[in-house]
Amino acid sequence: MSWRSLLCTTSKTLFAFNGLHLSLRATAVYAARDVLSSISAPEVTSLKNGFRVVTETNQRPTIAVGVWIDSGSRFENEANNGISNFLEHMMYRGTKKRSQTELETELEKIGARFDSYTSRDHNAFYVQCVAKHVENVVALLADVLQNSKLEQATLETERTRILCEINKAAEDPSEMVFDYLHNAAFQGTPMAKSVYGTEETVRNLTRNDLRKYIDAYYKPSRMVLGAVGNIEHFSNL
Repeated sequence: MSWRSLLCTTSKTLFAFNGLHLSLRATAVYAARDVLSSISAPEVTSLKNGFRVVTETNQRPTIAVGVWIDSGSRFENEANNGISNFLEHMMYRGTKKRSQTELETELEKIGARFDSYTSRDHNAFYVQCVAKHVENVVALLADVLQNSKLEQATLETERTRILCEINKAAEDPSEMVFDYLHNAAFQGTPMAKSVYGTEETVRNLTRNDLRKYIDAYYKPSRMVLGAVGNIEHFSNL
């Protein structure tokens, strides 16, 4: 085959490939548009006490439901830096109604999974489960957020874990670079603080400090209950 024939054949192949690629991209775009257009707009209800409920309904068999709270390291000071993260560690360790084992067993029976995290802006506590168990899950979340025992023995156990987290983060370049970035970008403001706190602040936090922080920040007006999945909007909480 001459080089002209080879060039012609290659050009035709590339042209056909590009045409197929563009066709696939167009198909994907239209498919994504159809999916997005079928998603209903979120419904939002604000209760009299300021508590907000947001739901987005779809036809998937599972749901995710959780509570997001305006807390986090941006709301902390030099003395209690790290307290939002500390509370996250404590919240699932037993309530006045349920021990930690009972919480875990209750979720396991319905195939649900609890998770949580802390950021500079908020705390989040959420559960993934089958849609029919949503009422049980919401009741459990309410119990965890309202009735956590914050036992001293558990506090000391979690204090040790958090100190290990701080040491581990100090050896993780990705953790350090984001802490340095926030420190430089927001220097002199609460946003510059680490989510973990410092070894000194974590060692000095007390059970009474945690209670005071809950009273100040875990208020209905600072909370949003969000749910996504095959559920109806609930506003009669």
